[in-house]
Amino acid sequence: GLLFGVGTTIFIPSVWSYFGDETSLQEHSFDDHTVSLGLVISISAILGDLVESAVKRVSGKKDSSKLLPGHGGVLDRFDSSFIAVLIYQYWCMR
Repeated sequence: GLLFGVGTTIFIPSVWSYFGDETSLQEHSFDDHTVSLGLVISISAILGDLVESAVKRVSGKKDSSKLLPGHGGVLDRFDSSFIAVLIYQYWCMR
């Protein structure tokens, strides 16, 4: 699952930027920038998941809420996005 997720995160933006118009995602095709962005976002998504799990472990909670029973709570649905969105925002602003 991990390797497929990383590969997909790198592959889809590359294909999108190659076949899209000039204003889509990026203005260049499959290159080092697109591959490195996909890799960095994949790693940051994994880190977001690990950080949220560590917070739950330190606090002694199994689930972050009872809103989604059996799924670890609401935070488990979005935990990979927390760091990935910040990294992507920083990447685009530089």
